[in-house]
Amino acid sequence: MPTDFLGRVIRPWKSVEGDAPGRLLLPCGAIPLLPTSLRPYQMAPFCGILGKKEAVDMVLWLGEGDAYALLGELLRAEYGLGVLPAMARGADGKPYFPGEPELHFNVSHSGGLALCGAGEAPLGVDVEVLRPRRPGLARYVCSEAESAWLERQGGDWGAFYTLWTLKEARVKCTGEGLRRPPRDIAVPLLRPGETGELDGLVFSAFSGETWRAAACCPTPQGPLELFVRNS
Repeated sequence: MPTDFLGRVIRPWKSVEGDAPGRLLLPCGAIPLLPTSLRPYQMAPFCGILGKKEAVDMVLWLGEGDAYALLGELLRAEYGLGVLPAMARGADGKPYFPGEPELHFNVSHSGGLALCGAGEAPLGVDVEVLRPRRPGLARYVCSEAESAWLERQGGDWGAFYTLWTLKEARVKCTGEGLRRPPRDIAVPLLRPGETGELDGLVFSAFSGETWRAAACCPTPQGPLELFVRNS
């Protein structure tokens, strides 16, 4: 499992055993005054009372195997949910938890890798294992400005997949899906490890030796952490 990724914050993954739920930090004060039965993401409505809320919180996990199994582990460790909640799909096809309406999530998988995210606002994630694709694909996917940027990066597949994962993360966050040509899906031009904003959305790009990944959610956004789960 690659662990040499670039991210805004890099921390090792912790095992679920002995790991207290609620490591997700909310920018709220006096949390002990809140009902102890509340999960971290359910504390968000109290932020206006206890202090100004400055950022949306989101957790990202990268691992191997089934994406929904990884999501279940994330929810257990971060939110204290013993089992994966029942899922449904909205009119746009995006999955959600009917019984946990304040908790948003998204998953992606490629090859043997899985990426999942959860947070208190809509989000989209995408991971892609690096592999060559057919010639000319970049011209179909990229706008003129993006094609010029890709050439400045050397035109390799790593840079292409960084752009592609950013586009996928955007349409998964908004729920629109790939209903328009990829070249018309605008994203900030980021290198792995960078974060940028566009159209009221914040994007982060990540990378490993054999993969590229991205996440997208509404602004404002606190620092993103990508946890790598070692098998």
